[in-house]
Amino acid sequence: MKKIKLVKAEHKDVRIMYEWSNDPTTRKNSFSMKPIPWDEHLEWMKKKLVDSNCLFFIGIDEGGNPIGSIRIDKEEGKGVISFCVAPDRRHQGFGEAMLAEIDNIIDPELDIDELIGKVKPDNIASICCFVNNGYIEKERDERKIVYAKKCP
Repeated sequence: MKKIKLVKAEHKDVRIMYEWSNDPTTRKNSFSMKPIPWDEHLEWMKKKLVDSNCLFFIGIDEGGNPIGSIRIDKEEGKGVISFCVAPDRRHQGFGEAMLAEIDNIIDPELDIDELIGKVKPDNIASICCFVNNGYIEKERDERKIVYAKKCP
């Protein structure tokens, strides 16, 4: 598995996150497919960075380069995962590595007992990331597959 580290997202990451979020493949695999206006993204990121129910990280490779982002939002006692791999780093194992690293840094103070990932059925890369990290399919419909894993 790729060796990466996760560092807390900061305001300086707003531009790269905006670019990754508006990448056509990212939009295609998101549940909200329309492009994100800059002002909305900036406001959203400001809120997420100070949200006590959110763990927000940038993945960094061994060379110190950003490879993607991963976020856990606490919702009803569950940690809902959202991640995005930088367009030029896709299909290299970085999504799987970021998911694996979450197990090492999940904050017990968040009081989360289960991690959840929601994926579109045609997003094979993300499905593989969850399955390869021990997540179990919990539910499925034509719009999404929900994967779950007990917190370490």
